[in-house]
Amino acid sequence: MLFYFILFCLYVSFLKPLTFLYTGFNGNVAQSIVTDRNYLLILNHTQLSAQAVQNFPSKTYSVFLAIGILFALIAATLLMRAGIQILRSLQRQQYFSLHNVHQLKHIVIAQLFGISADLFIATANQILRTNLYRINSQLTISWSDLPQDIILLIVLGLVYFIYDKAVLLQQENELTI
Repeated sequence: MLFYFILFCLYVSFLKPLTFLYTGFNGNVAQSIVTDRNYLLILNHTQLSAQAVQNFPSKTYSVFLAIGILFALIAATLLMRAGIQILRSLQRQQYFSLHNVHQLKHIVIAQLFGISADLFIATANQILRTNLYRINSQLTISWSDLPQDIILLIVLGLVYFIYDKAVLLQQENELTI
C-alpha cells in the first residue's frame, strides 16, 4: 500500500515542471533566485550587478530545469514500478521469470532517463553558476555526477544481461527435462 502512495505522489509531482515553466516565462526568475536562501553564493562573488540579473536567461534556465525534473520523475516512476513488480515476483517465488527480465530492462531504461535528467539539470545549474554566481542547494547535480551515473548504467546493464541469459538457460533446461 505504501508503494502505491509513493507512486501516486510521483504522478502528482509531474505538475512541478509546469510550475518552473510558468515562472520562467511569466515571472522574474533571476530576482527570486538572488533573494532565495536555497541558492548559495559562490565564494568571491558576493556582489551581483543589476545587469546580470536583468540579462539572466530565465526561459532557457526554466526549460532545462523543467525537462531535467520531468526526466528525473519518469526515471523514479519507472524504477518504483519495476521494483514493486520484482518484489511481487519474489513473494510469489518466481525468481527466474521473463517478467523479472522485463522489469530489469525498465530499471536500465530508468537509469537512462536519470542520466538524461542529470544532463539537463547540470546544464541549468551551469547557467545559474555562470550568470548569477549561485549554486542550487536543492538540486546539486553537476557535471561531476555523470561518470558515476554512467558506471551505474553499465552495472545495471550487466546485471540485466546476465539475468536475461540465466532465465534463457533455465527455460532451455526445463525444456530438455
